[in-house]
Amino acid sequence: MGFEGALADKPWYRPTFYAIMALATVAAVALNLIGIDPIRALFMTAIINGLVAPPLLVLIVLLGTDRGIMGKRTSGWVSRSLTWTATAVMSVAAVALLTTLIRR
Repeated sequence: MGFEGALADKPWYRPTFYAIMALATVAAVALNLIGIDPIRALFMTAIINGLVAPPLLVLIVLLGTDRGIMGKRTSGWVSRSLTWTATAVMSVAAVALLTTLIRR
C-alpha cells in the first residue's frame, strides 16, 4: 500500500503508520482477553502456511516459465528444477500432516 513510517518518526508526520500500530495493539489485547493462546495461534498459522505453500509454488514455477509474462527473463532449468523439488517436498509434507491429523 506504500505506507511509510518507523518508530523513530513523530506520530504527526506518519499518522497512518501509528494508526496501524495502534490497531494491531488493540487486536492483540482483544485476542488475549478472548483467551486465545498466542503460541497456539502461531502454530496454527504455520500449519496454514504449510498447506498453502505448494499451490503457490506451482503458480510461481508456471509464471516463471511463461514467455508471455516473463519475456526473455524466463526461469532457467536449474531454477525450475529446484523450485519443482521444493514444491514436491512441501507437498509431501502437507499430505503427511493432513494424514496425521485425520488419523487422530
